[in-house]
Amino acid sequence: MTPTSICRKNVFLVMTILFILVICGELNAATYYIPDNFSNLRAACAGISAGDTIIIRDGTYSGSNNYMDDSHLPPSGSTGSYTTIKAEHDGMAIFPDGFLRMQSNISRSYIRIEGIKSLYKTEILSWNHCKFLRCAFTHETSGQSDDPVFGIGDQCSYILLEDCWAWGAGRYKFLAYGASAGNTHHIIFRRCVTRFDRVNSYSPMANFSIYRANQVALQNCIAIDGDQDQFWVAYEERGGAFYTHHGSQDTIINGCIVLNHKSYGFGGAPNSGLSVNNTVVWGASQGSWMRCDQGITSTTFSGLTLGHMRSVTGVQSQQAYGILTWGGSITLGINNSILTDINANYAMDGYELLSNYNTLYNNNANFSSSGGPAGANDYCSNNSNAIDPLDGSPGNGIASLKYLPRVETGSNNDGTGSNGVDRGATILYKIGISGTYYGETGWNTVTSDPLWPWPNENRIRTDMRAYSYTGTTYNGTSSTLSGARGFCADGQTLSKYIWEYLGNTIPTDIYGNSSSEPTDTTPPASPSGITVIIQ
Repeated sequence: MTPTSICRKNVFLVMTILFILVICGELNAATYYIPDNFSNLRAACAGISAGDTIIIRDGTYSGSNNYMDDSHLPPSGSTGSYTTIKAEHDGMAIFPDGFLRMQSNISRSYIRIEGIKSLYKTEILSWNHCKFLRCAFTHETSGQSDDPVFGIGDQCSYILLEDCWAWGAGRYKFLAYGASAGNTHHIIFRRCVTRFDRVNSYSPMANFSIYRANQVALQNCIAIDGDQDQFWVAYEERGGAFYTHHGSQDTIINGCIVLNHKSYGFGGAPNSGLSVNNTVVWGASQGSWMRCDQGITSTTFSGLTLGHMRSVTGVQSQQAYGILTWGGSITLGINNSILTDINANYAMDGYELLSNYNTLYNNNANFSSSGGPAGANDYCSNNSNAIDPLDGSPGNGIASLKYLPRVETGSNNDGTGSNGVDRGATILYKIGISGTYYGETGWNTVTSDPLWPWPNENRIRTDMRAYSYTGTTYNGTSSTLSGARGFCADGQTLSKYIWEYLGNTIPTDIYGNSSSEPTDTTPPASPSGITVIIQ
């Protein structure tokens, strides 16, 4: 026998042993039910082994025995055998006192959470290779609070939140945070939906906050109907829907939507490597607001649709801009985008903003003296070739923007950007192969899976529509904030609301050749069957 054949046999033997170990691990994993096998969540966490699965029957699970904390966590799983906690039916395992409330850096890895609904803040610290799938999170407090709704805390890495949503109070809806730069890294928020209802905090606020965290991707995420800023009380800073700040590096915002929101779309004070592509900000106070004195480099803005910006007043006012930068020194290229109906200040204002292949129309002014001038390939009044993206005049008469998620075929913005791309956002397909972590194969590719109708939109609407709060507004009056507004109003769905926002009927193919929502196959909003209340 030759040395080569011996080597091949050894490799085969090793691979066979590893395969058997993985299979044996999966075969040895057990499945348990709450309350059949364990009376509550803490008992289940103490009673299972690594790689086991806990299935939670439909019901409401109250009391301290039904939320995990530093002293009551499930065992870590392994690469091929995750420890899994899941609702038997998505959205039907409800935790009024919260599901996971950590305060210390207690490491866990290879844990998967599916389909739960938590009505109190959720936080993790020092977790890695963990997934939260199809989960709902909200948080309410009676007084002042700086808590997030869902916080990915210090020393977390390779965390995936996919098809999750957050609403209610809490100054951040989703947070990725590192105590020092880079401690928290490789995080994905994929197809997460947020609505900013209210805040009572003396600290900054945002829908998605990236705070000293590196390699964070926001893919097909939505910030919507944050239009009740009279309930944004005593805040220090009206942060953006997507807020990157304090040393964050390599943030990717791709295929996202900010709609009907009384703050700016994206920006903050990132450190280096901010990329924003194929993203819509419509009906906000600003498109982007960004400090450039934190060492920001490698920045790209492309394929944006920014429009209908209006100034807001209140505890902290914001003047309408399209893209505003200040401080430091940076050359920022803005390409292949539409900026329209920005009524107070400039579509572009800032040090060395370089515009090209953009469409600017019906703005108070396209460029400030510190920005611009118009790029050679811009459609704008500065170049005497302005074209209205909403009706196509005086171009070829074909509207570019009938719908926010796409640019219409045959319009002046169709394929006229750099290298033949569209001017404006295209948000039609899911970004990232489902279940992948940051850096895995396919994690950031535009797939062939249609994004619309929006996944789980019936559950999202039911949860957010039920919200109600009565309390004091920022000017001291008492009022009631209802969740049945915007996309949660009568006759709306999330997809219908977004696609029809510009006044045109939703395309028939979104709901399978129907202009109305398909039959809801998800369980009812209120749990039927068992209800468990354990104090």
